[in-house]
Amino acid sequence: MQPPGTVLQRFEMLCAKFIWGAKEGNKKIHWVAWKKICLPVSEGGLGIRRLKDSMTAFSIKLWFRFRSVESQWGSFLVKRYCKFDPPAAVRLMQNISPTWRRMMNIRNKAEQEIGWRIGDGQISFWFDSWFPDGIISSLAPIQGHQSRLVDWFVGDRKWNLARLLLVVPPDLAHRILDNSDGCQVVGPSCSSHLSLFFAGVGVWNFFGCHFRVQNFHFFANWMVSNGWSRNGHIRELISFLIIWFLWKARNDHKHKGIRIHSARIIQHILDFILSIGRSGLLRAIHWGGFEDVATSMELSYTLSRTTYIRTVRWLAPNFGFFRLNTYGCSKFGGESVDSLAALAILDADFSSWELMGIVTKIQSILKTSLVRKSHIFRKANGAADELDNLGVVSGSAILHPADIVG
Repeated sequence: MQPPGTVLQRFEMLCAKFIWGAKEGNKKIHWVAWKKICLPVSEGGLGIRRLKDSMTAFSIKLWFRFRSVESQWGSFLVKRYCKFDPPAAVRLMQNISPTWRRMMNIRNKAEQEIGWRIGDGQISFWFDSWFPDGIISSLAPIQGHQSRLVDWFVGDRKWNLARLLLVVPPDLAHRILDNSDGCQVVGPSCSSHLSLFFAGVGVWNFFGCHFRVQNFHFFANWMVSNGWSRNGHIRELISFLIIWFLWKARNDHKHKGIRIHSARIIQHILDFILSIGRSGLLRAIHWGGFEDVATSMELSYTLSRTTYIRTVRWLAPNFGFFRLNTYGCSKFGGESVDSLAALAILDADFSSWELMGIVTKIQSILKTSLVRKSHIFRKANGAADELDNLGVVSGSAILHPADIVG
């Protein structure tokens, strides 16, 4: 019997007082919340298991034994509460025992972790998880009796296509046929390689759609350019994460008996990306072109300006030419302009109506005169700027070499 929540809370309060050294009549400050203390050691907690989580685990184990072990207790529950309906589809009724209510409250969570071998077919076709892509009732609407067993669709250890087509769409029926190996009917727990294949397709397809990868089954298509990025990119990282977590799922299935499920693998990858994103290992540069995906994962980045250093110098004009500095001197209100923007306006075929007249005149002069336009960075134009300032101070429009000092 599961104790009430208030009883569990009282026990945890006593444990917390013990940890902080509180005594009867002598209270101590609890500097850390109890739920944080119960986190694993790797996450900063003390590794103490919460009583509520322990009761949840015991309830799941109780449901698993009811579903997997033949016993008089299990047979009684089936006849008392299930009748002819599959246990996974029974509705919660009134006037039931506390134990059955406890099991029903945990049923959905427990069923997600249970996979079935087809064997002799004595499992529910609609509600038991024997198909790698998921429970059949979640893939197609229920047709006919919901208590239908798998053995009704199997004859001579082969699927009966005609009967499958009576209750499921043709594409799903053929996917079920593709899930058979020769004359044997194979379930997700029978072949880890087959389950890994089906789960892998779902994982690759999920991330391939989000990161706009065509033909995602070709590994080279995950590169954002002709080669792997030097600084790294999220789309390229995803491809390696998929391989890694698929391999982990395969090992967990083989050594721990954990069922391979594509949704669980996808969630593990998303959690990993979220953790390294929040820790600062993923920066804005790694999300180039996929900022919308980062935003959907609640990862926001403040784009910072990158400063580049380059060497610039002033070039003397060719013989017979003189250079006209349009930047303007720095003294006495000399006006500065963005010459790169000016060059872009002059090279454009159209401009705003305010500038159309003057731009047309300048373009006409450029076509009919021996004039060239070019851009020079401000720092390299320092000599011309000093000459402008000297001309303003001297009041002379023409400077001779003897007037220039320094």
